[in-house]
Amino acid sequence: MIILSFPFNENFLSLYHQYRNDKYFKEFRLDYSNNLENFPKNILDEKSIVTIRDKNEGGIYDIPEKTKAEFFDEIINQTPALIDIEFRNRDFYQKLISKRTIISYHNFGELSQTEIIDFIKQTENWNIFCLKIAVKIDNYDDLDFLFQLQKITSQKLLIVGLGKLGKISRLLFRFFSFGTYVGFRDYQTAPGQILFEEIKRFSLDKITDKFLIGGLVGGQQVYHSLGLKFYNKYFQKNNLKAVYLPFEVTNFDNFMKFIKNNFEDRWYGFSVTMPHKIVAAKNSNLSAVNLLTRSKSYNTDMIAMKKSLKEINISEKAKILIIGYGGVAKIAFEVLKNHQNIFVTGRNILGKNIPNNFIKISLDDAKNIDFDCVINCTPIGMAGENFWEYFDIKKPRKIINLPYSDKNTIFEKDYISGQQFWEWQSEKQLDVFINNINHISNN
Repeated sequence: MIILSFPFNENFLSLYHQYRNDKYFKEFRLDYSNNLENFPKNILDEKSIVTIRDKNEGGIYDIPEKTKAEFFDEIINQTPALIDIEFRNRDFYQKLISKRTIISYHNFGELSQTEIIDFIKQTENWNIFCLKIAVKIDNYDDLDFLFQLQKITSQKLLIVGLGKLGKISRLLFRFFSFGTYVGFRDYQTAPGQILFEEIKRFSLDKITDKFLIGGLVGGQQVYHSLGLKFYNKYFQKNNLKAVYLPFEVTNFDNFMKFIKNNFEDRWYGFSVTMPHKIVAAKNSNLSAVNLLTRSKSYNTDMIAMKKSLKEINISEKAKILIIGYGGVAKIAFEVLKNHQNIFVTGRNILGKNIPNNFIKISLDDAKNIDFDCVINCTPIGMAGENFWEYFDIKKPRKIINLPYSDKNTIFEKDYISGQQFWEWQSEKQLDVFINNINHISNN
């Protein structure tokens, strides 16, 4: 189930009337006010959830337990709504525990598997609506643990992720949780909460546990990827039962273990971006990988790099400066290995795996050289930084700028933009994804 979470504040009524939708559940967070009696109980129905969190549970105002208990009693007796009660305060609410009660466990510290299992065991025979588990998830081992919980209980589990992997855990709710909470831009009631507009982007109201999983693996930049809109729009338009999701990953091996444990036969492929392009290539014959499937690894950046050089007519004698040493730069190294005047610079002049015929120079030295072409293989520009101000080098006639940003503030002259580069390599990725989706779906 999808639950729209409305904060009971000064904008409550306008927000409610703008976004209410009868096909979704609605949570009313009354801890955003210190006056419960002002809440309009007449809007409550059987798809309503009344929640009053303490500050240590993410609430805004601390409301005495006695006051909350009296108010919850009114809700149960006067409306058809559900109520959300914290497990540790259960003694205040014994007479209110029923099929219209959600029993919650909150822990914003390090995830404790022992505590969570104990919570589930203690409530196994309770006659309630569901259990709610709201915990910090910072790694894929913890998310893997949460994916297994429904196997040990007959209670419905509403698992709510916070922390580094809070967002992706919520996007994956159909595969391991009874539901997820959705907030509104500027009015989210919890960190990492899915936004209302993301319901449509990720097909959250249509996706089932039978859908195929894929997406982008990288750092924090994954949430701003052009692919989130591009691939999901294509899948939806063509009725493909697949979704493309943003996976923020620190440890690539742990991520792949999580995928294999939970989606062994249900993942169609992953785009791979910085900083994982090199580690993703360890079981292939490529120096860097930006597309990974169960049967094969690819580097579609190679296709886009060759097309970029051809598009701006770079000759083998052109004086080219490559900025950066990472996985993206290695693509440029490979494509340009037979060129004669290649210079490489970056923050670390001792960058590894640079071809012997390339010239390593410092950024200070690069400032004094006139280049025919500059290739930016760093993340500088993704957040809208001005490339020239940052590196303070002379502007060449031809530019390949690999980071992409929706802030149009980087270059003044003709260049291959990061968006153009992305579109060229994504054409190949889409072909691979479609073939894999169709193959898996037909077997």
